Amino acid sequence: MIELCNELGADPWFCMPHRADDTYVDNFATMVLDGVPASNIPPLHTVAKIYVEWSNEVWNNRSTPTDVYDWVANNAVPGEYHPMGGGANIVFFDKWADEAANDFKRWHQVFAGQEDRIVRVAAGQAANVWVTDKLTDRLKDRVNVAEQFDAISCAAYFGDNNASITASTTAQEVLFDMHGDPTATPPVVGRAMAESIGYYQGHGLSPGAPTGLAQQLTDHMGRDISFIAYEGGQHYISGLIYQSIKDAQRMPEIYDAVFENLTAFKDAGGSLFMSFNFINDQDDNNGPWGHMEYQDQSLIDAHKMRAVLDFPNHE
Repeated sequence: MIELCNELGADPWFCMPHRADDTYVDNFATMVLDGVPASNIPPLHTVAKIYVEWSNEVWNNRSTPTDVYDWVANNAVPGEYHPMGGGANIVFFDKWADEAANDFKRWHQVFAGQEDRIVRVAAGQAANVWVTDKLTDRLKDRVNVAEQFDAISCAAYFGDNNASITASTTAQEVLFDMHGDPTATPPVVGRAMAESIGYYQGHGLSPGAPTGLAQQLTDHMGRDISFIAYEGGQHYISGLIYQSIKDAQRMPEIYDAVFENLTAFKDAGGSLFMSFNFINDQDDNNGPWGHMEYQDQSLIDAHKMRAVLDFPNHE
């Protein structure tokens, strides 16, 4: 990752493993700062911003495996009801915050004098801003500012949550669910997009989201707290991935849906957006995540990728 970022002039995003001890974290941060000459590993280029997150989707008790979720639950101190339900009485967020704060502090110690290169990310859940709020509530007032954070993050997807997509749904109906009909009078916002806009505004930053969490934290902490997306894009994964969902991925109209999602995120004060993912087959039954289907696909046909590339240059 260091070599790739150096070649591209890009900024890395490192997720520290939840089972990593302090020595691992210190050595990792030192490697990024100084490289490892004996192993021909160069230091990261000095103009890079370095995004650091503790683990990834700690809240996610539905993914497989759920190692980080279970690890936090099993190592937390009894006292508070499990945030996601169905668990023991544990201080889930206290444990999560303590572990993140420790790693944030260690990165600051390694980068002493260059702390402004580090962006400490408190990443929560898009559909439930309460998760992000509970995590940051335990980080925002740390006496040691090295244990605080610089950005909040969530996923930035539009998808089939609460949608009535069945085997008989057409690709055009899927597209309408995504982004409605902007040519109608008045324009119709798609059900999925309206849902995502609500998520972004709940997390967001003024002026797009004056009551969003990032704005509240900025006001409370007296410094800018960014709102960024650790991953995002389309999220249609109903059932066995109905053929209509797969077909919609290849239709020109999905360009508009991806573009509208990026616009909605930016309008809510979002900045960095990590699109997920680069390449995979749109017929994949695990989900049509790819913005391209293969490495040398023409952008004429790669509508999702074209939207991502066009967005930074639009007025």
